[in-house]
Amino acid sequence: MKFTINRTRWYRGNGGCGSALLLRGGKMCCLGFYLKSCGIQKKKLLGKETPDDVVSCIPKQAKWLFGKNKNDTQELMTLNDVINKSRRREIAKIFAKHNVKVIFKD
Repeated sequence: MKFTINRTRWYRGNGGCGSALLLRGGKMCCLGFYLKSCGIQKKKLLGKETPDDVVSCIPKQAKWLFGKNKNDTQELMTLNDVINKSRRREIAKIFAKHNVKVIFKD
């Protein structure tokens, strides 16, 4: 699977406060882009802070976000919310562990 993070709509580097899978203005964290590409409707993502908040509608291909891989999910949230020069590379590396390719688009 592959998905695209549109950098103009990517909410990142602002700390965890105010971050969400999907914000009212249309910005999303990396996991919001991923879950939307997996088929979760925007209305279910809106205002939700973590994948745990939408666990009832998680599709099969996104189940890796839970259980033994929970540390990867937490690391993705942390990387998304901090300022880090290698953020894109590190996010892509974690997704790649789960056979997910990330494309960053300007």
